[in-house]
Amino acid sequence: MMPTALSIFLLLAAAPAMAGEVTVIDGQTLQVDGRTYRLVGVAAPAMGETCRVLGHTRDCGLIARAQLLDLTAGATVECRRMDAAPPAARCLSNGYDLSAGMVHTGWARATDAAYDPIEAKARAARRGMWRPDRPE
Repeated sequence: MMPTALSIFLLLAAAPAMAGEVTVIDGQTLQVDGRTYRLVGVAAPAMGETCRVLGHTRDCGLIARAQLLDLTAGATVECRRMDAAPPAARCLSNGYDLSAGMVHTGWARATDAAYDPIEAKARAARRGMWRPDRPE
C-alpha cells in the first residue's frame, strides 16, 4: 500500500531534528552528522557556475559555498527534514535560518515565497550576486 501524503507528513514531523558535526558541500547542501540535506526554499549557484561580480568573472558557486561555511562556522547546526525526496531540510545555525541567511547575503535565490521579501531586500541592497557589474 502506498503511503499517503498525510502519513509521510506525520512521519517527517515526528522525526527528530539532526544536530551535530557540519560539512558544507556547496551553497545549498550540507551534511550534519553524515546525513546530507539541501536547504529548503533556496537555490544557490552550483560549484563552478560563473557570474560577473564587480567587473570580474567569479566562481559564484564557490563564493556561495564560502558564505554557507561562514554561516555555520563554530555553530550548532540543526536540520529538520521537510521533504521525503530529495532530502530538503530547514536548517538552523544557532537558531538562525540558513536558507534566509543565504538569500539575505545574496548568494542564493528564493524558490519559496516565504523568502521573496528577503531576496527583494538583498537585490535592493546589491548584496552578493546582485552587485552591479562594474570594475573594482
